[in-house]
Amino acid sequence: MTDFLPLTSLIAMGRPADKVMARQSDGTYVKWGNFANQMQTISHIICSNTKADNILLACEDIYNFIIGFFATARLGKNIIISPNLQSETLRYMQSETNAFQINDEFINLRLSENNILNISDNTNHTRITLYTSGSTGKPKIISKPIQALEDEVAMLHNHWGDRIKNGLFLSSVTHYHAYGLPFHILWALCSGQTLGLERISYPETLFHYLKTDKVNFISSPVFLQQLSQLPPDDKNYHCLQFISAAGAPLDQTTARTLASYFPYPVTEIYGSTETGAAATKTVANDDKWHCLQNVTILSDNHMTFVRSPYSGQTGPVAMADTIQQHEDGSFRLLGREDRIVKVFEKRVSLDQMERVCKKADVIKEVKIIQPELSQRLACVVSLTEYGKTMLNSQGKRALINHIKSYLRPEFDLVVFPRKWRFVDDLPRNDLGKIQHHLLNALFSEQK
Repeated sequence: MTDFLPLTSLIAMGRPADKVMARQSDGTYVKWGNFANQMQTISHIICSNTKADNILLACEDIYNFIIGFFATARLGKNIIISPNLQSETLRYMQSETNAFQINDEFINLRLSENNILNISDNTNHTRITLYTSGSTGKPKIISKPIQALEDEVAMLHNHWGDRIKNGLFLSSVTHYHAYGLPFHILWALCSGQTLGLERISYPETLFHYLKTDKVNFISSPVFLQQLSQLPPDDKNYHCLQFISAAGAPLDQTTARTLASYFPYPVTEIYGSTETGAAATKTVANDDKWHCLQNVTILSDNHMTFVRSPYSGQTGPVAMADTIQQHEDGSFRLLGREDRIVKVFEKRVSLDQMERVCKKADVIKEVKIIQPELSQRLACVVSLTEYGKTMLNSQGKRALINHIKSYLRPEFDLVVFPRKWRFVDDLPRNDLGKIQHHLLNALFSEQK
């Protein structure tokens, strides 16, 4: 753990020039000396091209993103990180922040200029601005000082530093996400481990690395579910030192299956863009979450509050989740408070209704929503093989009545979902979060 450097110190001083920093997908290595020269070049170019305080970082390439991040932070400018790299999103970000944009083309064209100048270090003045789409898809601005990110990375290392030694850091999640940035990019760099610069999109790519490397894998429930469905033979899973998942609930069947494959169970992370990492659990904890270092989570009048130095806020941050808290400070997640709706003046928990629906042998996944401007509920279902057979042989009405038979003992008929859609898979992002605006679109398209 002696190789660990705080983030602001790493940006200011770097590491010895001949130390390996990262590995490209073709197996070539990047050393800190070469990176430092390129980072200083981009710092100089930024100074020459703009006086803007806000820099919009929009790099798909992981290495370019790190160059841009370090170069901007060293100048003490504010780093704006877009939630995706779609052209409309980037235009919106620029209009909202009046930022100067740095993308892959900008960096690739200017690295050849090789202008290396001494740049005064103003990292401590830097703020990081992230965006979270929430449930509606409308971006919400989350801004925090770089020290909050620095403290979060130090906490990760204090908690799990002994597990990551001599491991290659790989990730299946994007580097511009509030989970991927600290866990994959910054933790690898601050701890002095080698950072893998290829995003892992398929299990086969991960298996390729496991043939030759010890791996610290930053992942998502969606990717891990894919792994759990593959036979474990000859996958070299013993080389996985650390495996984390965040962004959405990890199905406990998946967690238990992978715990039998991996040398360590998956480390699940609870938190948000606002709070940073807040709590953790593994399948061995059953469904108990435990607060991470210096984090306090409290339940008050059905509201949940997180007080954390990683939020960048002096006060507590309200969460939409409801919890059941235990005397030892651990807690269970019960659902989201914003998923209590009124249907003809009757309060309905959508989480509870979904749990009841899942008892039906025809349902693989289900999501119930209250479409905009509607008093009634709507249901989106992904079917099991048995459910698909019933749909084909007996029709949609018989299938819906079969599902409703599970609801009747617990819910009034008036609150039953009125509209139903059957899909192959529920719409999710790459972390496994349900995209609620896409669910709404399924019903807005219906006549």
